[in-house]
Amino acid sequence: MIDQTSPQPCTDRQAETRQIAARLLVERCRLQARQALLEPAIGVPLITIVALTLHPRIAADQLVPWAALLGATLLLRSFCSVRFITRRRHSDSDAEALA
Repeated sequence: MIDQTSPQPCTDRQAETRQIAARLLVERCRLQARQALLEPAIGVPLITIVALTLHPRIAADQLVPWAALLGATLLLRSFCSVRFITRRRHSDSDAEALA
């Protein structure tokens, strides 16, 4: 025998699941944004130490672009994180769109 239940509860459950998934995505992005804010504090000194250590073995024309690109990447991630965090304070719907 086939169980014939109404499709309405299933639709409500799916909508609730989507809302929970969206909130989890926003929360995960918020946590990653907070983490990305701290990356330059560790990354820039680490880049400097690696560059100074490798300078005798690797030419400066290869080492400087590597350090600059890595530093720029860290700063770009921090900038995007700040943007995400400040826009989330204004509206949760903006945070969902950004996530």
